Amino acid sequence: MVSTARSAVPEMSNLIDDVRGLMLDALTTIGPSERPAVETALARLDEPLRIAVAGKIKAGKSTLLNALIGDELAPTDAGECTKVVTWYEDGHRYAVHADLPTGEKRELAFSRVDGAVQPNLGQLQADDIARLTVTWPAAPLRSTTLIDTPGIDSISVEVSARSHTFLTPGAERATDADAVLYLVRHLHANDVRFLESFHDDGVSQGTPTNAIGILSRADEIGDCELDALQVAEQAAAEYREDPKLRALCQTVVPVAGLLAQAGATLLQSQFDDLVRITNSGPDHLDELLASAERFVHWPSAVSTEVREQLIDRFGLFGVRLAVEAIASARVRTATELATEFVDVSGITALRDLLARRFGSRTQALKARSALAVLRRSLEQRPADPEHQALLRRIDHIQFHAHEFREIVLLSRLRSGAVAADASSRRLLTAPVVHEIERLLGGDGTSPSQRLGLPADVDPAEINRVAHDAHHRLSALSSHPLMTGDARSVVTGTIRSIEGILSPERDHS
Repeated sequence: MVSTARSAVPEMSNLIDDVRGLMLDALTTIGPSERPAVETALARLDEPLRIAVAGKIKAGKSTLLNALIGDELAPTDAGECTKVVTWYEDGHRYAVHADLPTGEKRELAFSRVDGAVQPNLGQLQADDIARLTVTWPAAPLRSTTLIDTPGIDSISVEVSARSHTFLTPGAERATDADAVLYLVRHLHANDVRFLESFHDDGVSQGTPTNAIGILSRADEIGDCELDALQVAEQAAAEYREDPKLRALCQTVVPVAGLLAQAGATLLQSQFDDLVRITNSGPDHLDELLASAERFVHWPSAVSTEVREQLIDRFGLFGVRLAVEAIASARVRTATELATEFVDVSGITALRDLLARRFGSRTQALKARSALAVLRRSLEQRPADPEHQALLRRIDHIQFHAHEFREIVLLSRLRSGAVAADASSRRLLTAPVVHEIERLLGGDGTSPSQRLGLPADVDPAEINRVAHDAHHRLSALSSHPLMTGDARSVVTGTIRSIEGILSPERDHS
């Protein structure tokens, strides 16, 4: 699902090797109590990127996860397993394991109920399980491990605390997630508080570069009318311009998860039922599609039971969209309707966004997560001279690796701290800030993405546009009104442009 694109910055190719070498050296000096965490973090460098899906109860987390996988693995009903943090990862065989707080790992028998994986917990309760791991051979999971978390506003304090504990970095631990998709239906104060708790000012914790807001269940916005996704996009655009939210996540995008899941799993029999409903005539359809309750209970040639299944499966918006697409002959087969569902849902745009925003920074995000674990392990004995030497090496990597530097600069820009000074604010106008964010890799780290050019652009054009940007920002950095903090952002951006103009690219 998330592909890794080579960064324009030369240091990127050495970052993972530097972090790996540091962690191997650390394993020769740390104590036995810290060793397991560091060994796990070292192995994490070679694992897929970990993306957690978080949000309130009924925000559509499991449905979105299923849509991203393309299979209905995650249960969407409120069962015992939905109270536990559950990892979905690729593997050679189908299996479910429970990790217990004692460190014991148990393989569990499981069944599939309406497609969802339902582990048999036996005598175990949710409180007895640290995490569940579902191993499933699936192409989207080869590059990304997806992590389903319980609702953060559960009426059960213990259930809600599991998500907070897992995703919120603390003094004793770093979060196990490299990035997070945070789902909201309507943004509330506790959503902002949760995102704030996922962040700090340093590179070792959450930053706006590794969080994306999802306006979930977007098909329900606008009363499930056929323009619901356009209405949802307008709402998402307003969230994207909210200064507080810009400081907490990269962007906000609307996704109709139920529609995307339906597109991935649509059955021929369901399509046939929708055709029969469509053929009942326009007058009957007007009454039938007036509301979800009317659709289920209004007299029809299709049974109430089947219509109830359709509304549960597709939602009122999905049914209305299907009927309109079939009636207009825009779709004639189940495959074409499935494609329509996926296209309209926004899931393809989200996958592309994940590839650009997370995939292009996969190595940096994993390296940052590993260093956060190592730092906490070393700080258990900060007075130890060998630990002090290793901590200095962490500081050196974080200071000199430009990928990390870009993450910090993007965070400063999005927080508004850089433009706080009045003189700098005159120079860093909104268009300039957006260009700097793009050049720092805010929209993806390939040279063409940084420069706002098409992917297939000629290398000579890349160099020309990069030279223009370099000249323009060099003049900006030397402006007498440019203050220290703002100047550091501009000079850091110039360094990113110089990565695009490296000798390697000139001779490619």
